[in-house]
Amino acid sequence: MSRIPVREALRQLASEGLVIMEPDVGARVAPLDPRELLEVYLLREAIEPMMVAQSALRITDEQLAEARRVNEASEPYAEANDAHGYLAYDREYHTALLAPAGMPRALSIVKGLWQTGERFRAMVSIMPHTLELSIVEHRLILEALERRAPEDVAELYRVHIRRTRETLARHPELFPEGAP
Repeated sequence: MSRIPVREALRQLASEGLVIMEPDVGARVAPLDPRELLEVYLLREAIEPMMVAQSALRITDEQLAEARRVNEASEPYAEANDAHGYLAYDREYHTALLAPAGMPRALSIVKGLWQTGERFRAMVSIMPHTLELSIVEHRLILEALERRAPEDVAELYRVHIRRTRETLARHPELFPEGAP
């Protein structure tokens, strides 16, 4: 492989905060930053519940069925404690919940936050019982959406995001720069 595509890939990873480029040294994996964790998850806690509340008012039966299908497809991975398989469906599930809000700018912002927070999400998913809890929360969120209950679904969604942030905050050993 040519150096140019590798250099470009490293620049892209650096722009996403995943690697640090050091002149005359090269690239190294960026450490987890507790300030980034806090910022990303607080932003998510503010934006995504508002969006899912709007989805509750607009979601069609077909969109609900698709969200349900994705969630059901994810459950065997959670039961097998397969974080990689589960996380692949998790992103699709959350997109299925937020897209019906009809807020493309907000969805774009959220997807950027998801990308930034991917390393945090991967860390929490390998902790004991987190996938089981996530499945329960997903089912509760779906139930509130099926009832078309915007306040309920927003609060359940907020708690779902907050639990991830607080779970990570209880593990300062993950952050060489200090606890969140």
